[in-house]
Amino acid sequence: MSALRPALRYLGLASAPRPARRPAAPSHVRVRAAAQVAPDGSRRAVVDAELLLSAVGRGDAQRNAAATDPVPVRQSTVTRPSVPRSTSSAPRRRRSRSRSRDRDGAQKRSRQPAGSRPRARTGARRPQEPRHPRRRFQPLVVLGLAERPIHVTGHPRMRERILEGLQRRRRRERVVTASLLALLATVLLGWGTLRSPLLAVEDVRVVGVPGEVSAEVLGVASVRVGQNVLDVDLQAVEAQVTELSWVERATVRRRLPSTVEIRVSARTPVLAGTFGENTYLVDAEGLVIEVVDEAPEGVTTMALTAAPPVGAVVTAPSVLAAAEIAARMPPGMERWLVSYSTAGDDEVDALLRVPTESGPVELVAHLGRPVEVDVKAATIASLVEETVGNGMTPRALDVRIPDRPIVLA
Repeated sequence: MSALRPALRYLGLASAPRPARRPAAPSHVRVRAAAQVAPDGSRRAVVDAELLLSAVGRGDAQRNAAATDPVPVRQSTVTRPSVPRSTSSAPRRRRSRSRSRDRDGAQKRSRQPAGSRPRARTGARRPQEPRHPRRRFQPLVVLGLAERPIHVTGHPRMRERILEGLQRRRRRERVVTASLLALLATVLLGWGTLRSPLLAVEDVRVVGVPGEVSAEVLGVASVRVGQNVLDVDLQAVEAQVTELSWVERATVRRRLPSTVEIRVSARTPVLAGTFGENTYLVDAEGLVIEVVDEAPEGVTTMALTAAPPVGAVVTAPSVLAAAEIAARMPPGMERWLVSYSTAGDDEVDALLRVPTESGPVELVAHLGRPVEVDVKAATIASLVEETVGNGMTPRALDVRIPDRPIVLA
């Protein structure tokens, strides 16, 4: 029959057994305390403890009422010597009444009698786990000036692993600290060296030109004695010096610790154009370098139709052609060349003066355009030797076509 009871319960033909009733357990302890004054003036506190029992299960009303009746458990008396009240005028601090909240969230007053101590909690608190301290940024530890605190467990293997990790971390921190200190020292040393008075400019040298024109270069260069040699703008100084008409190229360099060198490449005059009483020196590109009183030695002259501005390029095509021919003329011909003249828009004639035993012989060489200048110069040299060397006095030599020269008697 006992084996069929689960099946009958499942079909609803039998009821489940009722659980046995448990004895009533104490729900809480009520403590009452009262103060009494003895005849000798001392006070004593009488504490009554009552145990309230709660009924368990579904009983009748009488059993529930009997369970809720207070049952005195113990009564004790505590005697405390009387303490005189303070006579100070300071107001007494009012005791804060403990407040609790019911299930609905409303705040209610405690039902403890006046003069009694607050009721102690019967439930034990759950022990809280220790919290690890929050790691903060420690600059002294990062710089290696202090050691980082570490929590090491008592297990030997874990202790060895933690200590090894700590040593590796300290080595990395030392390397980082040493690198930062070295970088900082390098920056400070470099800044102090660059701003040092030892790098002040004491001498400005001009190289490549004679001394009489060095003052002109120093006058336009923005380099002053006493400024830091590293603060000198080399490109700006080069641009300022190149603005001079007779300067072809300028290079500025620093010579540590306190010297600035300006190397100047002057333009070479190849033609001296005459207009009136002035002589204008022109380079191979046709740029007017300067104005002088007379042409330098070895520079061929040419008559100009107008006075060109200094520092500008001449606009006459014949003058540009003559300057290009004079720049390409091989060495040795300057001993015969006297002057150039205009033969057309871009054609040039040259006046030659050839010395002989009986006296110098003058003749004109028609050079034409500035092409194949070296071949034309070689043709002129061979024709002069053939004619003037044999006692002939030709009037002109036409070498505009070097392969077919013409001798005009």
